[in-house]
Amino acid sequence: MTKTDGEKQMNQIALKAGYVPLSQVTEGQPFPAGTGGCDMFRIPGLITLDNGYLFATSDARWNDADSDYGGIDTIYALSEDNGETWRHGYAVYFPDSLGTPPNPENVTTCIDSTPMQTPDGAIHIFVNINPSGITTALNWPGSGTGFFTVGGRKRLAVTDSFEKSGFNPCKHPEYYPYYIGDFENGFAPIESVNGEKTVYIIDEFFNIYKSAENGPEHLWQKQEESEENIVQNLFYRRSAFHVFSTMYTFHLVSTDIAKTWHGSIISDQIKSEDESGLIAAPGSGLVTKDGLCVLPFYTLEENRPFENSKSRLAFSYDKGKTWQITAPLNVSKEIPWSGESKPVLLPKGNIRLFFRTDTKRICYADYDMKSQKWLEPVKTDIVIHSDCNFGAINCGSRILLTCPCGINEDAADRFNGKLFCFDLDKNCNLILKDKVAIDENIFSYSVLTETADGKIGVLYDTCEEGYVYFKKIDIKNIRNSLKG
Repeated sequence: MTKTDGEKQMNQIALKAGYVPLSQVTEGQPFPAGTGGCDMFRIPGLITLDNGYLFATSDARWNDADSDYGGIDTIYALSEDNGETWRHGYAVYFPDSLGTPPNPENVTTCIDSTPMQTPDGAIHIFVNINPSGITTALNWPGSGTGFFTVGGRKRLAVTDSFEKSGFNPCKHPEYYPYYIGDFENGFAPIESVNGEKTVYIIDEFFNIYKSAENGPEHLWQKQEESEENIVQNLFYRRSAFHVFSTMYTFHLVSTDIAKTWHGSIISDQIKSEDESGLIAAPGSGLVTKDGLCVLPFYTLEENRPFENSKSRLAFSYDKGKTWQITAPLNVSKEIPWSGESKPVLLPKGNIRLFFRTDTKRICYADYDMKSQKWLEPVKTDIVIHSDCNFGAINCGSRILLTCPCGINEDAADRFNGKLFCFDLDKNCNLILKDKVAIDENIFSYSVLTETADGKIGVLYDTCEEGYVYFKKIDIKNIRNSLKG
């Protein structure tokens, strides 16, 4: 099913951006072709909730699984029976397009989702959202947060000219005569910087309304590539108002086990005005027993290749309400760069970050929580295809990691997925105890979780093929047992 067909079905219930519950139930797999009207999926996320449910996320990539732009939405799947059946919904869905071609520069993109659950039971998803045509694979995000200071507070800047949305609001405030005020009962006013009142408001998914006596009235526009009417949105090029054209970290929260979702932008807390691409790394976040929330990020510089990226970590001490971010990880001569990553907890409270790079070896760096500094990165002698995101979790006193191992001695390409089981010595060095084959075919991004029935759940994608597969590995199949 193409997005043209699938979105026609979706538009019957989703003429504005937001979350979309679906009645569809699938068996065995969370995202088989046709789920939510989409045939192709990539970039999996997966966690086990406190009640034992499995919660998975993925990019819904409507027309091209391998393109990181245009017509991508964030879909989720929830299983109450350890992966036997799954029900679905879109955590965030933008109905502004019928697909990527022929004009991918005209559409909004939601890419790379990262779920976690905080101790209060709330489910969180962090996703990178780009306004019309903006991604690191097409039109580079502008440097800046998209916020500027009004009355001593950081506010999301708004312009009424799409042509001027490419200018940083802090450097060109004259192009942004409006900003978003405080939210109340799910809506926030579009305020004028000069103090004049407007009649316009937005909801938490940036849909635009006009205040009216009988309640908010939608502002309508035409959908890209069709005559379908959809609600205007701050992220669409054809709308009356626009945000700055950069990448935003969107934070979704559900307090009712994925029935409803609320959203907010956290870029103003963690991104600097000199950064263009600050990207939440997909897979899953880390939440410690004392409630510390850890979210992996990486920084990309404007007009620089991916090989100049640097891994980072963001921390929240208040259940995801506020965030602070570390300095970038400085790599060594043996490790040229660091990108997408997965954090795990070490015995003494430090955070170990396994990160993507091109050394063809498992590499990691530890973040010292006391000094709040990165320790020297480590390049192990374990051969893998390292130019890919990993899955990694704590399992008892051990660390489990999934990744592609390639098709030959050079670990070429994203094939031959394996699960590695590590012990730690007294200095927290890795000791390989076992490795288990998962899939000898295409094996790209992966994520791990320990399921309620005592098995290891693996969710992985097949890159350009557009499939996301869920498998469970019996702990009994891992030698030396994981009880240690």
